Amino acid sequence: MSKLLDLKKWLSLSEAAGYLSQRLCESVTDADVLRLALDKEIVISVRLVKIAYGESGVVKDLLPGTFRIFPAPKPFEVEIIELLDDGTMISDSQYFQGDNNVVVLDGIFDLPMIGGEAQFVLSAYETLTRGVAITDSPLHGTFVQGASNTIYRLVNIDHSTNDRVHPVYPQLPIDCHLIVRVPILNDFVSLLLNQDLQKERAITGTKTIKKLDLQISVICATLQILELDLMNIPSGSKAKIKQLCLLNTGLFTANGFDRAWKEATKTGQIRVKDYNVYARK
Repeated sequence: MSKLLDLKKWLSLSEAAGYLSQRLCESVTDADVLRLALDKEIVISVRLVKIAYGESGVVKDLLPGTFRIFPAPKPFEVEIIELLDDGTMISDSQYFQGDNNVVVLDGIFDLPMIGGEAQFVLSAYETLTRGVAITDSPLHGTFVQGASNTIYRLVNIDHSTNDRVHPVYPQLPIDCHLIVRVPILNDFVSLLLNQDLQKERAITGTKTIKKLDLQISVICATLQILELDLMNIPSGSKAKIKQLCLLNTGLFTANGFDRAWKEATKTGQIRVKDYNVYARK
């Protein structure tokens, strides 16, 4: 992975797939990243290349026992549905309540996956996997989520009057880019590592596994990813290994890495090239 990774706040789909491949020691594709987003295992984001417009609002749960009565097709009958407070249904149990405040949207936004944005991601996934073409768009609109967790529904603007023409935008703009924020990927990797630790505990019956042992396992896995011989590590490679391991902020600190490296060397799990020569000095 590039040394510039530490400076990046987000990655493209291809970069995210490569990052996860390195961290998880297995092949991860662009389609896998999209599938994780569709399954809500990770949060996927969008970078709006051109400005868009959105109506801010909130997503509310339907309150049980609150109703609105509409005229029914037949006399003396009524159709009863939950009160929407002039909002828009987005699921069987939730609706979007806009505040009629339209703002300019520019930059990076998370995708809440409750409307047309989910269809956009699904369409991209089906294209990569040569699946079914997605042509339908949700009637309730397309949504993005800002840094303050504010939800925005994309809207069309009549620039001649600056009035909202349609309350919904069927899809994300075609000139946007799907991305994943680096902290999201780091949290996901840490979660999987912790799950692996729990599985190992269940298999071995061990009540506690030292954090040091897990750190050594990650160091060894990182060496294997870089196709380095654990028993003949090139001199000077430690700094690169340390840089990659420190990306897992939930498991490593700089001092913690040094202790794990020393212990792995001491117990014979790794060996630096010409170690015996340096050890005698």
